[in-house]
Amino acid sequence: MAEYNGWTEMREYRVWQGEEIYSVVSVDLFKANGRVRIYVDSDLVGTETDLNAAYMKAEARAHDLVREAQDACSCGEPAEECGSAYDAPHGVRLQVTDEEENRELDPTEY
Repeated sequence: MAEYNGWTEMREYRVWQGEEIYSVVSVDLFKANGRVRIYVDSDLVGTETDLNAAYMKAEARAHDLVREAQDACSCGEPAEECGSAYDAPHGVRLQVTDEEENRELDPTEY
């Protein structure tokens, strides 16, 4: 779990395009006052006062980025079929990591 200047990284949503990271959405919590920040790559895109609301916004943004990565993929498959096979060399997938527990979350957990 990364901490810096009082901020703790709580969750990270990584959008993979093949073996490369396409984009990262992260949720950071300032424990002293409960403020939550949402970043896409290193750009601040929102703040919240509720951690669960921040998770929902971050997940929605990550799913938007998955669609964007599928559209940008050069595989020639329709966007909705791009990466349908997890091991596809061009596959687009979402990986969510809970930084507090230091583990990847199953899709039913986020």
